[in-house]
Amino acid sequence: MRNEHGDFIWYELMTTDVAGAEAFYGDLVGWSFGDPGKGGIDYRMFSAGGVGIGGVLGLTREMRDAGARALWAGYIGVDDVDESVEAITAAGGGLLMPPKDIADVGRVAFVKAPDGAGFYVMRVATDAPSESFASHAPRAGHCAWNELNTEDPDGARSFYGDVFGWVVAETMDMGPAGSYEMLKNGRDRDFMFGGLMKKPDEIPVSLWSYYFRVPNIDAAVRYVKSHGGQVVAGPILTPGSDFAITGVDPLGACFGVVGKKCPARRPARDFYFASGPARPRHRARMAAPGPASIRAYANPDRARSRRSIAAADDPASSEIRRRRRRPSPGACITAKSPRPAAGVDASRHARKRKPADPPIRLHNLRVRPDRAGCPGARKGYRGMPTKGR
Repeated sequence: MRNEHGDFIWYELMTTDVAGAEAFYGDLVGWSFGDPGKGGIDYRMFSAGGVGIGGVLGLTREMRDAGARALWAGYIGVDDVDESVEAITAAGGGLLMPPKDIADVGRVAFVKAPDGAGFYVMRVATDAPSESFASHAPRAGHCAWNELNTEDPDGARSFYGDVFGWVVAETMDMGPAGSYEMLKNGRDRDFMFGGLMKKPDEIPVSLWSYYFRVPNIDAAVRYVKSHGGQVVAGPILTPGSDFAITGVDPLGACFGVVGKKCPARRPARDFYFASGPARPRHRARMAAPGPASIRAYANPDRARSRRSIAAADDPASSEIRRRRRRPSPGACITAKSPRPAAGVDASRHARKRKPADPPIRLHNLRVRPDRAGCPGARKGYRGMPTKGR
């Protein structure tokens, strides 16, 4: 299904060094580039995931002498190129390249709006829809937003509305910078494709900016700075939790990328031996819970000081011998054995006493309770003995 009249369908970079642009943008956005075209013009198409996004045009000396410069330009699809050119010129725009036919591609012309911002109008030879602009879902390497910085927002709104049928879907107040108007191509469309705003003083002329999606905006910033580019603005938070930057590539063309910020990694937590719930400071160096000390804590009435609990872990002590002979109610936490069925020998299901666990002597460790523990406890050293430190 063909794109509608007024949709962005293709993107083109005009540059003096096609190979340099391929090296810069290939790793920045993740594009794959094709072979140079024929006919004496170096034109290389680039794609993302096998889907065509745009092309890179090498500016010849004749083009540069005629005033061409490094620039990103968008292609706007139209129903009839010649009629659109007439409407553009009648509305105060200009014609920079007259309409011409490109074999097996379509008919195209390069024009400018009344404020001087340049763009292409094109009628594609086939009815296949363009996927250069990601209209409904984020797609890495595709264009995510088309933005116009203009010296006359009111005039631009009227011009593009008359020629292409664009309407303002939403308006966002940016304070001293004015309002930001988000655009739709027709009132019945269910997505916005771009916006327009009054250009800041730092931008010398009115121009279109195109933002291509990258996986990580912080990595993109580092890449631009380390490969000869310049970050002019950003990262700036945009509606939808994305961050965008505007920059200048090593060959002088303004560009934009947009993406997510990866969350910062939390430092690994240190783990300490803890003596259970928060306890007073005098119990901070209590022995780590062993088999006997766990049984002692199971019965609050039999809780003892740290010395008696540490002694309970000693198999030779009289305390543990007395418990083996006559365990008190509630001193042990055990699971009830299931009652054997009728007619089954109960002796086979009798619970056997396990041998005593080996003694655990950790009372020489400096133990720090958990975060809910006492603030004055001395910090442990990942369970390493600290006696004599």
